[in-house]
Amino acid sequence: MIIRDGMLDEALLIHNNLAELNSIHSIAYYLNRIASRQYKLLVAEVSGKIAGYKLGYWEDNQNFYSWLGGVLPEYRRFGVAQQLLETQEAYVRAGGGHRICVKSMNKYPGMLILLIKNGYCITNVVPSSSGENKIEFTKSL
Repeated sequence: MIIRDGMLDEALLIHNNLAELNSIHSIAYYLNRIASRQYKLLVAEVSGKIAGYKLGYWEDNQNFYSWLGGVLPEYRRFGVAQQLLETQEAYVRAGGGHRICVKSMNKYPGMLILLIKNGYCITNVVPSSSGENKIEFTKSL
């Protein structure tokens, strides 16, 4: 497995092949959120094929928000998400960051387990108009 810097078109391709996530229609969706921020896009490759991605950005010089990501179904349970998480954490540490925040929902139990297993703590529950509350996790580095 190789974890490398990725491009937004790669993230879009992966994202739109994850049935459990809402489709993103263009790269503009990403750019609207990250354009003015320093961001990091990681892509995982397995045997030369793109398997997953993780996109996050700096909220300030100490806090990083891990925003979007996912692993294609055929590459799940092979440690891809774990490697992306560890690489993102190493990047944040190397950049002088002290905290990573991420939000997830009960409908993504694999993500919840991954976060808890890696020392992320629930810090807030954000109500949603759809009824699917977002669970905020934080990890101090």
